[in-house]
Amino acid sequence: MIYENHIAENLEPGVAYLYVDVGGGSTELTLFKEGKTIFRAHSILALFVC
Repeated sequence: MIYENHIAENLEPGVAYLYVDVGGGSTELTLFKEGKTIFRAHSILALFVC
């Protein structure tokens, strides 16, 4: 996650951030603010129609 990359050390306090992990046919969303997870959604399937 974002903390494993040490990116969290440079984020502005008091601001909410959305982390999107795309891969393997699913997408995971994590919304966090001030180091705390506010919302997390796992296994969101994406369907693209062309």
